[in-house]
Amino acid sequence: MKKKLFSLLTALVLCLLCAVPAFAEMPLVMDTYELFKPEATAELEQKAQDASAGHGVNVYLLTVSDIGGQNVREFAKDWYRDYDLGYGEGKSGILFLIALDSRDYVTITYGGGVTAFTDYRIAQIEDKIVPMLSDGTYYKASDTYIEMCADTLDFYAEKGAPLDSGNDPAKETESLTRLIDAGVDGLVVNTCGGNDEAIAAAAGRLPVVLLDRDVADGGIDLVTSNNRELVAGLVDELAAAGCERLCLLTEASDDSPVRRERAEAFADELSRRGLAGEVVTLADGGATGVGRLDETMRDYAGKKLGLIAVNGLVFLRLTEALAQLGPSLPAGLRIATFDDYPWNHVLFGGVTTAAQDTLTIAERVVERLSERIDVVTTTVGEAAKLAPKRIEIPGHIEHRASTSR
Repeated sequence: MKKKLFSLLTALVLCLLCAVPAFAEMPLVMDTYELFKPEATAELEQKAQDASAGHGVNVYLLTVSDIGGQNVREFAKDWYRDYDLGYGEGKSGILFLIALDSRDYVTITYGGGVTAFTDYRIAQIEDKIVPMLSDGTYYKASDTYIEMCADTLDFYAEKGAPLDSGNDPAKETESLTRLIDAGVDGLVVNTCGGNDEAIAAAAGRLPVVLLDRDVADGGIDLVTSNNRELVAGLVDELAAAGCERLCLLTEASDDSPVRRERAEAFADELSRRGLAGEVVTLADGGATGVGRLDETMRDYAGKKLGLIAVNGLVFLRLTEALAQLGPSLPAGLRIATFDDYPWNHVLFGGVTTAAQDTLTIAERVVERLSERIDVVTTTVGEAAKLAPKRIEIPGHIEHRASTSR
């Protein structure tokens, strides 16, 4: 009887909402379930308005009885569109839906809300408030949701970037802990670097496979490219093009095992072949980095210089510096890079690239993690221990015009 009464009440509220003129502004807190007393709803509405004000993103809270067997995310999207929610032409907003009788919840974003609220931040919000929903403290959960949305939008307005983990080792550790506590069977970790202790601790609790980037002491499965062979291949290309000096352009390499490995391999290749050259570290990605490239090219003016970008980001900085010199490469300059992006095929007539086999890398990561999970779940004791593997997936060199004689 109570469920029927709530269903009728929800239908009545929906009819009333449908009767609202098209030009009327919808409330931010839509309590169709009548979960809160009117004064509590008014308080939450004011807080949602304060959180939304000045940010161009509306913060919505919706309560319903159930979703009629529909997918909860699709239900929320349909509601958002049907009632023309969101701020401005982009319909920017975030909506948290609670379906009480069907015990469903979901967070969706639109427009500017997609940018301001990353998946990581949404997970943080849900991790905080869902236990409150389970305890029946609905007002506290709703108030916390709105407060965390306000913090996120304030941060975005101040920093011009979403509140996210980025390449922060502390936040990476937090993510590892959250996933382990959620009861996952295994983890694939593409570490930001500088977080070896937390990753080793995770590997002591459940199967872990590293993607691309190793930890300092090893001891954990790693699937990566054959970086040393690829560096040697690019050096071959530049040496064959008649370059007298070679430079590897890199970012600060102490926090990236891959960049560090490529820089070490490059230095080894120069020594082994008796070639002149150096590793050039760019201080940052802005004017300082581009200025350092300009300085390097001036230092070797008149010589046949070969430049290798350690990754796609550094290559973009290189193109920024070269753009000031015209659409063609300066005489005597040859360039190559890692990471085969589409623009590598057209810039400077085509840029010679060390192409990684990313699909096979992904497949082997999943296969290795599955192997570890299978062993852990089917054996015990010493038999459950697999020796860690370093699995290198061969890439190849795409020869193009940038290293032609």
